[in-house]
Amino acid sequence: MTRLNVLAKDHDRLVFISGHDRSLQYNEDKNTKQIISGAGGRPTAVKLGQFGEFGYGGHGFAVLDVYKDGSSGVKFYQAKEDGTAKELFQKEVIAPEVEYDTSGLSDTFPETIKASVYEEDRIEKTG
Repeated sequence: MTRLNVLAKDHDRLVFISGHDRSLQYNEDKNTKQIISGAGGRPTAVKLGQFGEFGYGGHGFAVLDVYKDGSSGVKFYQAKEDGTAKELFQKEVIAPEVEYDTSGLSDTFPETIKASVYEEDRIEKTG
């Protein structure tokens, strides 16, 4: 997932979704989240890698729900022979955005402010 980590490093609300591996997978490493849903054709065996949280090598599909509060969740389903689906795994992918109460903060500020990096007793003045 190293290349995906590089692409996602500045984005904390990003999900990579692909569908070519002929399996169902969910991988997560730090802020890199990856959904693989490619199990419609000939399924292949799947092995959980270092960052794998779910893997299934049979027929199935994934559903990613994105909500108004900014959160999202994924559900993986097994596609059964009789046309029904069985839920195999679910995960909150992105948590809701946190809203902060800023009503108590000041909205006026001085034009300039003077501050020292060091305390006065730690400054050696010469000359």
